[in-house]
Amino acid sequence: MINALYFKIGLINCSHLLSLYTTKRMYMKTAIYIALISSLLCLHTQAQTKKHTNKKTVLTMAEHYPEFPGGNDSLHRYIAHHIVYPQEAIDSNIQGKVIVRFVVDTEGVVTDAEIVRGIHPQLDTAAIQVVENMPKWKPGEDNGRKVNVYFAIPITFHLQDDKKKISKPIKAKK
Repeated sequence: MINALYFKIGLINCSHLLSLYTTKRMYMKTAIYIALISSLLCLHTQAQTKKHTNKKTVLTMAEHYPEFPGGNDSLHRYIAHHIVYPQEAIDSNIQGKVIVRFVVDTEGVVTDAEIVRGIHPQLDTAAIQVVENMPKWKPGEDNGRKVNVYFAIPITFHLQDDKKKISKPIKAKK
């Protein structure tokens, strides 16, 4: 009877140990899988970071900012001479200021023009077109090397009184 009791207790202990062993084994497998997945995620994140650093870096501040050929006065003249005020915007009396942000790259080429603040799709498009067609700038410099720099300019669309009168149809008297 005592032997049977020890045997019964032994079976319980053995089955308990076996369940603990399988549970520990499952925990170990789970821990290994989690460690494996974590390391793969870390490698994937590092790969993405490397891809991101391979893209061009664009500065918001530089020692020497990009310059339009001839300076700011030439920039204003260029915009005034090359901007196309859409006729529909004139007819609808749409006026305001569009702010365009773009990148002047290390070669002085204007790229990645985008609207920061727009007023109307037609005027926004006209502002983007005039910026994208700009000639090469003098590139920005930082620590003695040429760098890509963000640049933003406001482009004001303003109708003069004589343009407003011309653009509206005149009713004939009967």
